[in-house]
Amino acid sequence: MDYGNIPHLLLVNSDGTHSAVFQQGDEFGSAHGIDVRTSRVHQGRLYGHSGIHAALPTSGTAYHLIDTTSLDAPSMHLRIDDISVQGTPFWFELYENAAVSSVGAPASVKNLNRLYPDDNTVKVYDSPVVTSVGGIIGGVVLTSGAQGDLGDHEWVLQPGKNYLIKVWNRSLLAAYDYSLGLTWSEE
Repeated sequence: MDYGNIPHLLLVNSDGTHSAVFQQGDEFGSAHGIDVRTSRVHQGRLYGHSGIHAALPTSGTAYHLIDTTSLDAPSMHLRIDDISVQGTPFWFELYENAAVSSVGAPASVKNLNRLYPDDNTVKVYDSPVVTSVGGIIGGVVLTSGAQGDLGDHEWVLQPGKNYLIKVWNRSLLAAYDYSLGLTWSEE
């Protein structure tokens, strides 16, 4: 990242990753911390997908595929930021090594710094045709009006694999809406 003439200090972990950026931010010369996530937004390296999905039927499932097979980086740092449900209960699960016969519809992905292009190599798809979910690596159950994330984790995903988010409406009463938000950097 180019900080121009702004004095800054970058903390680097032993593995070469950045843990924090501090910038001089006021007339007194005080340092202001910027977390890695914010730093990635400023660098144009944080991508996002979010959507509201309508009327998942009772006992119905929906799938969202995260395809890292074209990832042009050693890893993808995924954070599932937003999950909310209208009805009760909903299950959200994250799987690794999913197999699909069709990837589904491409989902909209945006660079969170709109000064940079939407040049992500990781792809997200809605409604893939799943032949095998793979192995479960995380999950959460939400009740009506609840919000949450998949285990409050930030995942480092490997290139060359398919990851699957399974959404399951466990209600026996009605179809309900849900929303899903993802952010990630490709490093």
